[in-house]
Amino acid sequence: PTPTPRQGRRQRQMCIRDRCRTDVVASMFAALIFDCDGVLVDSEVLAQRVELAALSGIGLEYAPEEFTRRFTGSSAEDMNAAIAEEFQSRFSKPIPPYFFDQLAQAIHRAYEQHLDPIEGAVELATAWPTLKAVASSSSADLVALKLGKVGLREVFHPHVFTADQARAKPHPDLFLMAARELGVDPAQCLVVEDSVNGVAAAKRAGAQVIGFTGGAHCTHNQHLELKQSGADWTFAHFDEVADFLSIQIG
Repeated sequence: PTPTPRQGRRQRQMCIRDRCRTDVVASMFAALIFDCDGVLVDSEVLAQRVELAALSGIGLEYAPEEFTRRFTGSSAEDMNAAIAEEFQSRFSKPIPPYFFDQLAQAIHRAYEQHLDPIEGAVELATAWPTLKAVASSSSADLVALKLGKVGLREVFHPHVFTADQARAKPHPDLFLMAARELGVDPAQCLVVEDSVNGVAAAKRAGAQVIGFTGGAHCTHNQHLELKQSGADWTFAHFDEVADFLSIQIG
């Protein structure tokens, strides 16, 4: 039915109020910077399944919670170096030749076949009204694959920063680079991160941080670990993040 004049005025006032609230909240942050794995795409759980199975096959057993805490957010190079060192220490011999190449190929196949976006991530990234970027410890080719699979490559282009360009998390370099390229102070950036390493990196850069626990890999106490690492807020769903930012995502 057609709204009455009074209803029409009320609707216009509500729209203006909602837009003003969104503008006020958005003005608190000059830019929104997303991690990729476990934040935009549900890739961490795919990689971990492959990694834990492969490591078990060569005699290295990790509890999923330990693996998540130690390696999520770090680069493949840093993780591989730590694993190779542990294998050498435990078995007094080098890790099998080509192990990491074969592991990388298996993970790539898992991404190609099974990668999905985190629920609400595409909608929030698209709806954010000001500057946005991705800062990932993954390689440029893998980040391009993941963003392309879920339709986010053009949403963030050209502001996608990877471990091919700067030191990986927990170093702050990726977030400092993102802020510099966006032309904003890191203190005006809001970062969305799922890992202890990522939260630590963002805080070292001087950014404000949302600890996100919506990925399938997240443990039951992930929110506590992220808070202990310095996260300013923690949320388990992107509709909660959208409410916090006063953004409607459908």
